[in-house]
Amino acid sequence: MPAKTMDKRLFPRIRSKKPVVVKKLLPGGLEVTARTVELGLGGCSFVQDHFISPGTPVEVRIPLQRKTITARGKVVYAIPMKKLGHEIGVEFFAMSMSDLEQLQRYFGPEAKAFP
Repeated sequence: MPAKTMDKRLFPRIRSKKPVVVKKLLPGGLEVTARTVELGLGGCSFVQDHFISPGTPVEVRIPLQRKTITARGKVVYAIPMKKLGHEIGVEFFAMSMSDLEQLQRYFGPEAKAFP
């Protein structure tokens, strides 16, 4: 009998290919553009050329409908891609209430910010 695995994500995610701007929140922090792979209420993943170490604090700006939201988070994983770049996973830890509400509207009525 196969072992059961649990999805550790607290929030739903959707496949998404949105352009994002990512900035390392460190002295001399690099700012790059990337494209999301997944987007969720609690984080996102994106593909980009530059490696960002897990634990690095970042700011992510994501255009949604008519507004760009800004979230602060930390890198939780960085996976080298076979063809190009790295897939970077970010867990959000700070966002304005209006940006959170915009993100919830993007996900629809079933989305809840706090489980």
